[in-house]
Amino acid sequence: MDKEMILKNYDDALWDLVIKGKSKRKARRILKNVFPEVEYDWKNDTYKIIKDMEGE
Repeated sequence: MDKEMILKNYDDALWDLVIKGKSKRKARRILKNVFPEVEYDWKNDTYKIIKDMEGE
């Protein structure tokens, strides 16, 4: 998967959990296990890829 697709899937999964009643913080903690390569920057409220699991 490319980086844009990973971030889109992460964002979709985050909002699905929020809609189901989880807080954004709790949803991010759950998704950290599913998407270990995505890091949340709380200062800018953005997400980024911190490492590539395939070594690219």
